[in-house]
Amino acid sequence: MWDIDSYTLASSIRTTDRETIFFLLGWNRLTPDQTQNIAPISQLHLPLQKDEFRKELYRALSHLGLGHRYLSFAVQEEKGRILYRDIKYIRKSGSSVVIDTMKKSYRIPVTMTDMEQELTGIQERFIRVHRDYLVNSRYLSWFWNQEAGLMDGTRIPVSRIYKERVERVVGEKRKKIMR
Repeated sequence: MWDIDSYTLASSIRTTDRETIFFLLGWNRLTPDQTQNIAPISQLHLPLQKDEFRKELYRALSHLGLGHRYLSFAVQEEKGRILYRDIKYIRKSGSSVVIDTMKKSYRIPVTMTDMEQELTGIQERFIRVHRDYLVNSRYLSWFWNQEAGLMDGTRIPVSRIYKERVERVVGEKRKKIMR
C-alpha cells in the first residue's frame, strides 16, 4: 500500500480533476494555501456528526447540479461536444474562439458574441470578464486589481467595466463556501 497523506492525495487529484468533491477533516492542520489548493467543498469538524455530514453532502450535490449539458460543435468534417461544466474559459482568437478545458483546447470558428448567446440560460454560469474572455464561474477562484485567477492557476485579464461583476461572483462563491 502507498504511504501518502490525505493532503498530498487530494492535491494530486485536484491538479487534473476539478470536479471531485473533497470534504476536509482536520482542516485546522493545513495552511490557508494548502486549503485553497485542494478547494474542498466543505470543512467538517471532528468528531463527525451524522446530521452535519448529511447537510454538507446535500449541499455538495446541489453544487454539482445536473451538469449533463453539452456544447456541440463541428469543425470542418469533425463533430464534437464538451460538457459545459468542463469549460474553464473561452477566449477570442481572431474570428474564432478557443475553448479551454482541463484536458484540451478547442478552436471553433464562431464569434465571441455568438458563443455568449449560446451560453445564455444554461445551468453553468459563464460571465464576461473582458471583451476577449468568458469564464465559467465554477473555476473562478480569486480576483485582484484587473486580474482573475482560476482554480488551476490560470490568470485572466479583467476589464474595468466587468470588475464589479467579477467581484460580486467571487464574493458569492465565498459566501457559499462559508455556509
